[in-house]
Amino acid sequence: MNFVEYQGQHRISQAYLKQFGYCKNGEWYISVWHKGDNHTDNLKIGNFTKETNVFDLPYEDNELRRHFENKSSKELESRYEMVIKSIHNQKNLNVRNRSILFQFVANLICRALPHRDFLNTLLLNDNTREIFLAEITTFEEKSLASLKEALSILKPEFQLNLILGQIMNYLAQIFKTFDCVILRDHENKGWFTSDNPVSIDKQKSFSYIVPPEAEIYFPLSKDYYLFMFNEHSEIKTNPLRYLNKNKINEIDEDTHKMLCDKVTWNENRYLIFPTEIENTVFTNV
Repeated sequence: MNFVEYQGQHRISQAYLKQFGYCKNGEWYISVWHKGDNHTDNLKIGNFTKETNVFDLPYEDNELRRHFENKSSKELESRYEMVIKSIHNQKNLNVRNRSILFQFVANLICRALPHRDFLNTLLLNDNTREIFLAEITTFEEKSLASLKEALSILKPEFQLNLILGQIMNYLAQIFKTFDCVILRDHENKGWFTSDNPVSIDKQKSFSYIVPPEAEIYFPLSKDYYLFMFNEHSEIKTNPLRYLNKNKINEIDEDTHKMLCDKVTWNENRYLIFPTEIENTVFTNV
């Protein structure tokens, strides 16, 4: 396959967005509201959050240059629809699909702007750089020296892209210590999502990127929502912790609203509706 010099790369997975979108005349769309606008829009998924070479590295070797986008991300995209279908048909989350979801959530964290800004700050700040690099190599300590050497020859604007795969693998390993609860939407109201779909509530614990106290909220599709937590955390007041693990749970209207609010108030630019919405103008925004 010929190498494409200028590649449109998506901050949010197209396979993920299709879970909230609709197909019209062979094209996939999503209904969105850009925060601050006085209207909604219907946008092509193929163009949404697309930027040119945003995850590339400045290497001549094409495979290395585009490793995160072509290797780490595209393989996950092809599996995501299968995971959602499996949850729907089997009414549970099996071990294999848990592993895929952990990688997928980690991948989205590495791609979304607010998380990238946070990770980049840790990497480029002299006060946090060493601690950050030590953390993301926790499970591969022998790689720390070579990682530092590779970073030292790159300009600051490329350094985060170099370690995205390392961060993603580290987060996926951390998520293996978390339990999963699947929540069905209430009375077919559907789940919203956004251009930053993974919400991490650290519960005032900031010792790690994802501390043991963290609770993670992620709309899987318009029908299903993922809640993740570490059972060994000290804070255990959230009632979602006591629902059936790795199974689909029914919820009430108040819980549905609370989970939607997690999406709405997370740091993001776009809210994405779970169904097609005609372009609407708001009178009060």
